[in-house]
Parts: sequence; structure tokens; C-alpha cells
Amino acid sequence: MPKLRPQDMIDITEEQIHLLKSIFDAQQKQQGNAVNTVTFFMALRKNPQIRKILTAIARDPEGHSRLPKETFQQVFDRMEKDMQVKTIDWPTIIEYFTKLGRPLSKDEIKKL
Repeated sequence: MPKLRPQDMIDITEEQIHLLKSIFDAQQKQQGNAVNTVTFFMALRKNPQIRKILTAIARDPEGHSRLPKETFQQVFDRMEKDMQVKTIDWPTIIEYFTKLGRPLSKDEIKKL
């Protein structure tokens, strides 16, 4: 079982995680358990509960990342910019809310 590293900790609340997960789960699944990236972000932007938290702090790196402290809006914007794929899965989404602020590369995964 992998050990939880400090940079893997998530700053958002359980309620916020459940909100994101419910939006993800409402999307039509493709390629296993992935959803279309464009429709997922459209659903996020349209959701009134998400709009209420856009300016709330979503992640605080606390020295574990070069990325600055970010609001939900900033995390979503960065995710959209980074996503050069047609589909996205839940583990990838949640990694953007860790203190590291991004999914691990294949080399980083191998080192673990």
C-alpha cells in the first residue's frame, strides 16, 4: 500500500470533493471510467454550487509545489489548459487539488 506523502494531501473539504464527484459522475462515461473533458468543464462552469465556491481557496501548496496558492477558478483554469486529451478520469481530477497541484509523471510514479 503506498504511503500518503505530504504533497498528496488535499485541502478541499469532503463536501467540495462530493460536489466535484457528483458532477463527474453525472457525465456520460467513455473509455472505462473517464468522461469527455469539454463536457465536464462545461458542467462545472454551469453548476450554481460551483459558482459559489470559485473564489474559495482550493489548494495551498505549503512548500510542496512551485505552484502558488490557488482558488477553485484558478485550479479549473489550469486543468483546462493542461488537458490536451479528450477524456479525463476522477483520479486525475483529484490530483489537481493536492498540495502538489498536478498529476504525477510516469517517472515520478516509478520512483515511488
